[in-house]
Amino acid sequence: MSFQITVEPSGRSFAAESSETLLAAGIRQGIGLPYGCKDGACGSCKCKKLSGIVTHGPHQEKALSADEEAQGLILTCCATAQSDVVLESKQVTEEGGLPVKKMPVRVASLEKKSHDVMVLKLQLPANDPMKFRAGQYIEFILRDNSRRSYSMANAPHTLEVSPPMVELHIRHMPGGKFTDPVFST
Repeated sequence: MSFQITVEPSGRSFAAESSETLLAAGIRQGIGLPYGCKDGACGSCKCKKLSGIVTHGPHQEKALSADEEAQGLILTCCATAQSDVVLESKQVTEEGGLPVKKMPVRVASLEKKSHDVMVLKLQLPANDPMKFRAGQYIEFILRDNSRRSYSMANAPHTLEVSPPMVELHIRHMPGGKFTDPVFST
C-alpha cells in the first residue's frame, strides 16, 4: 500500500510504500532529505511529524529518545508510513537540485595524515561530470550492499581540474567495514 508523504515548508511530496522507510522512498524519488547512517544510530534524519501515523523500526536511544518520540519527532531512516504523513524538514533540497548519481571511481591516492586519519583521493570519470555543493557527501556502496557516507573535503570548484578528483578525509573506526580495508592498504 502506498501513502503520500509531504515535506513542509517546501510542500514537496512523494509516495512511500508501507514496506519501505520514508528516507528510502524519498531518496528513490529524488527528494533530498537529510541523513547520515541510515540505520537509526546518528539522528541526522530526525524531523518533526506534523500529522499521520508511522511505525519505527529499531534505533538507538541516542538518536531518538522516548521523550523526543512522544513530542512527535521521528527518524526517517527507521520510520515506515501507516497513513499519509506530513513532515517538517528545513533541509529538503529545492526543485532542480543536483541529481544523485551512481558512478565508478578509481582510487588516485591514499595519504595517511595521522594514526587514524587518511586522505583518500578519488578520480572521477572524465566523461561524466559530477557537481556538488559544500557540505554534501558521497556514499559508498560496499560489496555486501551496505553503505557508508563521507563528506567531501575539497571545494566544489576543484572538480574543474583535469582529471576531476574528490577528496575525503576518513577517520579510522576499528572494526569498520570500510575503514579497516582503507587503513590496511
